[in-house]
Amino acid sequence: MLDDLYEKPSLRPGPSIAILFSNNHLYRTGEAPPGGVASNIWRNNFNIQKGFGCYASAGEIIDPAFRNRSRKLCPHLQPLSAGTLEGAHCDLENNASYRREDHPKVFRVDPDTRELFVYNTSDTAHYAPLVLSMRGKLPVAPLLVSIYYDSRIAGTRSEISIEDFLIDFGFQPAEFSTYFNDDLSTGKNAELSAAFPGKISWTKVTGSTPAATAAPLPGVPAPASARRRAGSSAVSAAAPPVAPPAGSHWWDAEQVVRQVLEADGWTVIDKTRFGVGYDFHAWKAGTTRYVEVKSSAGRCTPVLTDNEYMEARRLRKEYVLAVVENFDPAGPATVFWIQDPARLSVSARQVKVFSVPRSQWIPEAVSSIP
Repeated sequence: MLDDLYEKPSLRPGPSIAILFSNNHLYRTGEAPPGGVASNIWRNNFNIQKGFGCYASAGEIIDPAFRNRSRKLCPHLQPLSAGTLEGAHCDLENNASYRREDHPKVFRVDPDTRELFVYNTSDTAHYAPLVLSMRGKLPVAPLLVSIYYDSRIAGTRSEISIEDFLIDFGFQPAEFSTYFNDDLSTGKNAELSAAFPGKISWTKVTGSTPAATAAPLPGVPAPASARRRAGSSAVSAAAPPVAPPAGSHWWDAEQVVRQVLEADGWTVIDKTRFGVGYDFHAWKAGTTRYVEVKSSAGRCTPVLTDNEYMEARRLRKEYVLAVVENFDPAGPATVFWIQDPARLSVSARQVKVFSVPRSQWIPEAVSSIP
């Protein structure tokens, strides 16, 4: 996944993986240059090979007395000489040997599966010294250029805004202000702007990003409750909410969209359980729409399945995305309608999934958590 994020397709088949802020590109993970050895760039970039992992039990890692103790004092250490790490081994993993680095215990490494676990991502005091740059916040302009330029995640977009970045990577404005520097006049931002005069510009994030404007569904005037608010994009369901299945917020969002449509006079047939590539078949006064609902508790980057995207390409203007951002089942919902989403720039992502057949898990199932 990291290879896919940082790869520059124009540089294939040679070194094509950008190493940020290094003016360098390396081969994809596992690929070897002519006469060289296979690349292991993400192990290197994350410093996993330099003693940030720990083979101790989950209970030990959770205990701050163990977690914060010097590795020289670890009860599992087998030192060559007392008080030193160089040449020492871990008695939990015979192949794990130390050099000299007495680094914090960032990852728990399972001795059997070699899987990596982080004990608690919210412990900022423990992780901040490792995550934050020694030079301060990350300069947003060179970061966005280095990530998006000649990259599959840009799709066919020729311009990227900070708002796009927040949505693509799931950052909230408060998080952005913590980690990133968007001041055009300082540091690497200013250097990049000076190197390409007139080519790069942006608006600073000021605590909250501008709200998008909700467009009415093509052929559907906004519900009366929204029209009365003279331009407000907030749309409340006209009918009392239907009791949803427990924990199914996606179902809640679908029902809100359905209620908005029905309140405006559309006849709606629910197709959500049939796998036809859309959630609702709606018609009104000779107009037909096929509506796919996408929702999120925060900002939403809709992800379409192959089937949904193929239907969007086939139906074109009759296919409409109903996007519900910042969805709270207990409050009013804002619905954004996007007609013919197949005309927009999209990026394809390959995802590997593993199917566990019902015949396999049923015999192993128990009535309470083990």
